[in-house]
Amino acid sequence: MQSFGSALLRELTLGVTQNLMPDLLEENLPEPILTKDTPEIQKKAMTLPFWQWVTEAHLWVDREYFSYDDFQFLVPIYQSIPNTLEELHGFKMIVMKASQMGGSVIFLMLCYYLMLRFALRIGYYLPDQTTAMDLSGTRFIETIRKNPDLLELMVDYLGHKDEGSKSTRRIANSIIMFLYTGMNVGPPGGKTTMRTESLPLDMLVFDEVQSMARVQMEKTLERASASKLRITGMVSTPVWPDADIHAFFKETTQEYFHTRCRCNSGDGIVISEEFPNSIGERQGEIFYRCPHCDKHFIDPQDGAYVAHNPGADHRGFSFAQTLSRRISVREIWNAYITAKDLQNFWNRKMARPFADPSAVPISDQILKQKVYRDDLDWHRHGGEFYLGLDHMGNLNVVEIKERMPTGKERIVHLEWIEDPDPFKRSAELMKEYRIRIAALEALPNYNEAFRFAKEFPGKVFIVEYGGSNMGGEMLRWRDKDKADPQAVRKTSDEARMEYSVAVDQYKFMSWSLGKIAEGNLEMPDPSRHPLMRNMLVKGQMRPVNIAEKFADHLKHVALKTSLIEDQNKYETKVIKLGPEDPHFAFANMCCDVAIARAYGTTRLLTDEQEQEDQQTKQAKPANPIMEQLTQRVPQIAQPARTETCGACVNYDSRADGISGKCQGFKWSGNTVQKGYIGCDEFDTRIGDYGE
Repeated sequence: MQSFGSALLRELTLGVTQNLMPDLLEENLPEPILTKDTPEIQKKAMTLPFWQWVTEAHLWVDREYFSYDDFQFLVPIYQSIPNTLEELHGFKMIVMKASQMGGSVIFLMLCYYLMLRFALRIGYYLPDQTTAMDLSGTRFIETIRKNPDLLELMVDYLGHKDEGSKSTRRIANSIIMFLYTGMNVGPPGGKTTMRTESLPLDMLVFDEVQSMARVQMEKTLERASASKLRITGMVSTPVWPDADIHAFFKETTQEYFHTRCRCNSGDGIVISEEFPNSIGERQGEIFYRCPHCDKHFIDPQDGAYVAHNPGADHRGFSFAQTLSRRISVREIWNAYITAKDLQNFWNRKMARPFADPSAVPISDQILKQKVYRDDLDWHRHGGEFYLGLDHMGNLNVVEIKERMPTGKERIVHLEWIEDPDPFKRSAELMKEYRIRIAALEALPNYNEAFRFAKEFPGKVFIVEYGGSNMGGEMLRWRDKDKADPQAVRKTSDEARMEYSVAVDQYKFMSWSLGKIAEGNLEMPDPSRHPLMRNMLVKGQMRPVNIAEKFADHLKHVALKTSLIEDQNKYETKVIKLGPEDPHFAFANMCCDVAIARAYGTTRLLTDEQEQEDQQTKQAKPANPIMEQLTQRVPQIAQPARTETCGACVNYDSRADGISGKCQGFKWSGNTVQKGYIGCDEFDTRIGDYGE
């Protein structure tokens, strides 16, 4: 039998129940019984549907009493919230909205309402801890303090008045926790911490989805997997197409607000989707119009939501500032014509994802015109092979390129390795293709990456992302960094491993993708020459054309430069677009790091160019390579040196004993003579990386 104390605690926690399904009783979701002592605001929550309660509760929210007066377009969204436990079970709603349009208020009000109706646990998630604590400490608690009826219901388990803490607050018999999906620590790709485990939840709200990683959100969703309720809400402005909130929105009914016009379709138009053609001007007046029937819109909120994907399982709504009665048409138009950041305008004003073509270097058109070749297949050709590897958990994604005599690069192999030890197969590929140089990121499988590099000393380089400490450089090789004695000192610390390279991620990714856009990469056309491999897709092994996946990943990397207004400086970011991590794009970048080790990142002089230059010159220079480089980049000119190419370990002598090939970093493959004065890469430490 239960003790009296435990029974009392359960009653205080859950409330007295009535007319409930037996299998829900243990899920902490019963509705309290109405009594004469039930607070009025709670009575209304127990008897009214959500859309009606928000007005009759007469709550002071965000500096004014809640009202639909200026927000009639929100009424259908509030009405879409089910009213019973059975209907609420598994309910999911996605709101992709413009800034300052009441999107977050929908879910905050829903939290208040459901906390009064049931005894449940809510997790309100934001991207990071600071934002989560700020929301709880300002917007959430200030609303309650402005509404005495709600404040009266903030009590602890024993009924004492208690506002709780910023992380956990209690209303009636329900708990709401303000949590965060992730927080990056250190440089890009650094450690990520998440508040995703521990207490099970009945409802999850994700606010500001634009700054959340999908993998983090998917882990967080597991917190509600055992609940009989499982309500999920997501709200955010969009950023990139097929990414962040837009990726989730595409899985819903996709309901856009259509303003009525005179077109024959009868559905009207989505003003924001037609913008800027939906702007009209007459005698100095700026107004919204239908670009098809030319109707002048007096009230953009005269219309209805239309589902663009009506067969979906979950509801999704989108609305822009063009519906606002508080933001004039002229304000919207001026914001557009004066915008310095068009992406910000489309995202925050129009609620539309936006990708500036200059920010997403690779497109289908570039791939079809400059990369795909019908006359190639996936058979191996002779030449030098380089390997790039991206890893995460039990997954290694591998790309192998061949560098052609023309300087072009050709993809000869792609592999998606899902295995408890994916580095075992990666090592086999190193030997099978006699890889000259390979590169992979240090994170997230730090220990495995360094063990792999040590297995192939001098052939595998660890990529560590640098930022401000790069001094403007794109690459900095640890074993060549003579300016930093610590970089070449041998210690037992794997982090100071000799064969590692600091990389400016933004600059090098720009260079790597830029080579593709310029036509420096070729591969078999995936549609004509598929490369099929079995992959784990939604828990099942299925054949997948990973050549198509490779190409798709290249298209889902953006290079974003944005102004930090309060610091008056720009920041650069490499952004992953879409719901799937573009592993192959980063494997390709690492492969280019490996190639840069052998050939550098500047345009190299071929033998033919060198011979042509020598024929046109009357006097032969002491070192034609260094002279041309000095002419192009004068600042690298150095005082006279005594070292000669013949004394450098990078010098590969020919049979005549006079000339040879350079096997160094920047001038690998170029013909030099034994007596040439050594360049700045004269080195006695670096050996031959070839087979």
